Amino acid sequence: MLSWFLSSFLILSINLWPFGTGRPGAEIKKTSIEITKGPELQNYEIVKISLGHFSSLNIATPGAYKVLDKDNKPLFTGLKMASTQVRVSASGIQIGAQSFAEIPLTLLTDNLVKVNGKSYRRGVKLWKEGNGVLVVNEIAMEDYLKGVLPVEASASWPMEALKTQAIASRTYALFQSIDKKDKKFALSKDVLSQVYGGKESEHEQTNLAVENTRGQIAAYEGKLFPAYFHSTCGGKTTQAEYVWDVQPNKALRGIDCNFCWSSKHYRWSATYTSVDILKRLKIKGVKMGALQSIQIGEMDKSGRARSFIVVHDQGQIKFQSNDFRIWMDPMKFKSTMVADIDKTKKGFVFQGKGWGHGVGLCQFGMRQLAKLGYTSKQILEYYYPGSEIVKIKE
Repeated sequence: MLSWFLSSFLILSINLWPFGTGRPGAEIKKTSIEITKGPELQNYEIVKISLGHFSSLNIATPGAYKVLDKDNKPLFTGLKMASTQVRVSASGIQIGAQSFAEIPLTLLTDNLVKVNGKSYRRGVKLWKEGNGVLVVNEIAMEDYLKGVLPVEASASWPMEALKTQAIASRTYALFQSIDKKDKKFALSKDVLSQVYGGKESEHEQTNLAVENTRGQIAAYEGKLFPAYFHSTCGGKTTQAEYVWDVQPNKALRGIDCNFCWSSKHYRWSATYTSVDILKRLKIKGVKMGALQSIQIGEMDKSGRARSFIVVHDQGQIKFQSNDFRIWMDPMKFKSTMVADIDKTKKGFVFQGKGWGHGVGLCQFGMRQLAKLGYTSKQILEYYYPGSEIVKIKE
């Protein structure tokens, strides 16, 4: 993600719902799962990733394949599938000219499956949802990580940084797989989980980092936790419960970080017209009069805003900071660590530091620590205080 693609996706903002929003009855999600007495870990060898919801799509396989029904019984097989349209039919899902009523359908291959021209390992499960098809890539954990690392880090980074990323990504994926074991999928392929580029994104160096850490996860007091990470913390990370509706976890408390200064996102500026801000808020169902000012409300210990107060000619509205950031576009409004808000003739200029939600592992800090000679074990212990590396299986 040092390329345009890299810089676009290092912002990983896992789970965008914030903490402390005042939403009545908000569910507080857990941040630890017992792994020594919990479910058999081999049940989670296969990771389920949503590739998206499509009105129609094309699927192809360069090699042998088989299509299974909901009971995993073969419906048909072939030596190769040319690009074939998949869409919803009146009775279920139609693959080419054939329609199948019993959902889901599973397409397994000996190697790769192409979804709209993009290659993924192993196969996909197809669900009928409304007027479209939900496509879920079901893949071995280690193969999944090989499609994650090149787009969540850079193959040019030091090996210890890549190993750190592999362990963090594996930990997060395993946590989600266990926590969402009864769902159709546990992860998405975008920044709502961790970015997954499929087979085409794989790189020899990042694959090596996955293999060199095979089966290794981070744990806190013997329990699995969601190992959140982000691009650039701007000098301090923050506590998870300040950002999302989650239980406090000592492994996810804020720390000082003086190592991400080399990131081009360490400092940022974002300019908006008043018209643009009002338009973005209206899309979210918020209507207000002419903007007068935007102020920083409460701040957390890391210097991040927990709220923004928008004053207009009919009153004022208080917004949870991460909501406001996402609504303004997280690719531009890069963090809630906002130092200053200046009013201009046409709108507002926000000055800030860092990129991403600010919880857990700082990726550019990780890179710098690896350059300084620190090991993946030391880096993980630094960003997830009190954590240790556990090997879940041989």
